[in-house]
Amino acid sequence: MEITPEHEQAQTFTDVEKSHGGYEIYPTPGGMLAEALAACALTTACMGAEKRGVDTSRFYAVVENIEYDDHNNCVASITIHFHFSSDVEESMRNRLEAYTKRACTVGNSLTVRKDFVYSYDA
Repeated sequence: MEITPEHEQAQTFTDVEKSHGGYEIYPTPGGMLAEALAACALTTACMGAEKRGVDTSRFYAVVENIEYDDHNNCVASITIHFHFSSDVEESMRNRLEAYTKRACTVGNSLTVRKDFVYSYDA
């Protein structure tokens, strides 16, 4: 499937799993939803950290799992593993985790279960 935003030149291509008749060439819509959540939560955490002088250059997030509810035809849960710098102070760690959970517009818009895992290893 091809999606072209009304006022942009960019195009997005999507696909589905082979088990559902797809080719698995492009991301699935569910995968894009999970990536949007990861990007928003990470961006929000970075913005908050940078306001407090924290170097965020090594921060990253990985979508580790997407579970689907086939009965209700929806995404049931998304697991995202956030990797933050090992030198982030304990008090800032609590803030980073709060930013990902409560300050992300995408996350606040979703009713899907969000399982966030945090490592301070980057």
